[in-house]
Amino acid sequence: VLYSNQDKDYRQPVNQYGAGLIYRPFKNVHLKLNAGDMFPRYDDLFFMGIRNRGFEVEGRLKFLSFAFISGKISRSVDEQRDSLFITRSGVYERTVTGFVPAIHFGNNATTKLYYMHFEDDKNSIESSTRPEENVVVGVSQMIRAHQNRIILNFQAAASLLNRDISSGNTPTDSIVNVLALDSDAGKWIDRAKKLIPVNEYRVTNVPLALKGNLMLNYLKNSFTLDYRYVQDGFTSFGNPYLLRDISGYSIYD
Repeated sequence: VLYSNQDKDYRQPVNQYGAGLIYRPFKNVHLKLNAGDMFPRYDDLFFMGIRNRGFEVEGRLKFLSFAFISGKISRSVDEQRDSLFITRSGVYERTVTGFVPAIHFGNNATTKLYYMHFEDDKNSIESSTRPEENVVVGVSQMIRAHQNRIILNFQAAASLLNRDISSGNTPTDSIVNVLALDSDAGKWIDRAKKLIPVNEYRVTNVPLALKGNLMLNYLKNSFTLDYRYVQDGFTSFGNPYLLRDISGYSIYD
């Protein structure tokens, strides 16, 4: 428990409350539950550095594991106006639902899949700003070899973003007719609507992000090669501090 007299209704929460339980009957078998305020760390392409007020469940059964989170990453703050201007911008209540299943191949390799869904509650405030919705999906791979002297990590992610969900979905027939698409395209649009609302505010492209890391530990020396590629439009509400529109290598020794 962290209590502060700086916690105000017109700001994001400062106070922190939480509790956790863990059940571990055998090696590589456990179930963990956290509730309250927490700061999940999955990968900076997906969710890192911000608070989730809700719950998190982690479990592992031999070579299979999973993590599930649900909660609020921002609370609603009403917009404030005077006679002429907006003196304080409104903030929608934003929720997150995430699922990360994984397969472990002993201690030598791990494969993870990521699904993160972020959504503003358009009914939480009355505001001149627009409620948004964001979905991020991806995969990661870790490989260790030669007694951990060689470690390879790789992550890939794609994001979907809708900048205004207040009007909901545009009817599929309207989209097909305006864009002169065939009936098969309409089926794909219906599938896309299950992930994120499709309307004129849905960003049409699917920005990508890639990360790679190779570590070599030989002759009492550690060599690291990093690669990062993040397209400008890539967006994850789970990490608003992510540096975008970059591509390059880094070498450390």
